[in-house]
Order: sequence, then structure tokens, then C-alpha cells
Amino acid sequence: MSVAASVLLRPVRAAAFWTAVLLPFCALALVAVGKMEPTLPTMARVVGLYVAALVVGHDHRR
Repeated sequence: MSVAASVLLRPVRAAAFWTAVLLPFCALALVAVGKMEPTLPTMARVVGLYVAALVVGHDHRR
């Protein structure tokens, strides 16, 4: 990978990593306070976003 691509991907990977860390807590809090309904389509979207964040952010700080 080129240096330019590495420099550009670093913040994207960092954001994805922290999204994967914080998303479950944020989703749980939104359900708890009633701002998000725990329907199957909504939870499928949350899980899909979580998996995407895990895939993109897995090399953060390596």
C-alpha cells in the first residue's frame, strides 16, 4: 500500500474501530430511553453497521 493511501486510511480505520467499540452501548442506551425501537429490521441494521465497523477498523493501531 502506498504511503498516501496509508495516511488517508488511518483516520477511517480509527473511526471504524471506535464505532465498533461504542455502537453496542449507544444502541442499548437508545433502546432503554425509548428513542429506538428494538424491531428486527432496526437491530439487523445495527448489527450490519457493527460488523462493517469491525471489518474496517480491525487493523487500527497495527
